[in-house]
Amino acid sequence: MLGNAPLERRESPLIKPLQVGYGRVMSGVLKTPVVAYSTLGVMFLAGVLIVPQLGQSLLPSFKERDFLMHWLTKPGTSWPEMNRITIQSLLGQQA
Repeated sequence: MLGNAPLERRESPLIKPLQVGYGRVMSGVLKTPVVAYSTLGVMFLAGVLIVPQLGQSLLPSFKERDFLMHWLTKPGTSWPEMNRITIQSLLGQQA
């Protein structure tokens, strides 16, 4: 987009229209700041009114139903003994 223009004159062709538009908007705002403040107030009020409609939280509630427990015992513990220890531990926690 910049072509072979010298370094000191390199400017995107988009800059000029953007500067013109920005100048027009800012001159209008500076002439009648009431409009700018009113727009800001309306946007703020809309935000305040919308926030309660968003629900309890912006984050989803995590409902993880799977639980993996890893039991460690001494090496060589038999499978039936592991089951007995696990069942005993689970029943003890429920009580």
